[in-house]
Amino acid sequence: MKCYNHNDRDAIGINIVTGKALCKECLEEYKGMIIEKDNEFSKNAVEKIITSYGIIGNTISFSKPCIVLGFIVIILALIMFFIEQNIIFVGMIFLGVFSVVLGFLYKKR
Repeated sequence: MKCYNHNDRDAIGINIVTGKALCKECLEEYKGMIIEKDNEFSKNAVEKIITSYGIIGNTISFSKPCIVLGFIVIILALIMFFIEQNIIFVGMIFLGVFSVVLGFLYKKR
């Protein structure tokens, strides 16, 4: 794939906002995301992405989904364990507890 601005150069990244393929000279990293150099529109869009999706640095905040998913896994595993008495469901319970604990620990950061 070639750079959007320079047809003779290979692209090494894609602008997260516009989807343009960019070469090394045309891109910059802004708050962990690739955008076009000196492009205020892209910088503003990245700021909106960060505030809208709860992105911290270049990671998304997983606290609520992690807690909810953990409780769902725990409930399903307990139901299935009492029906089939299989050791696999004990592992699912531990996975669910781990997910909930991880969600609460991440939430406190």
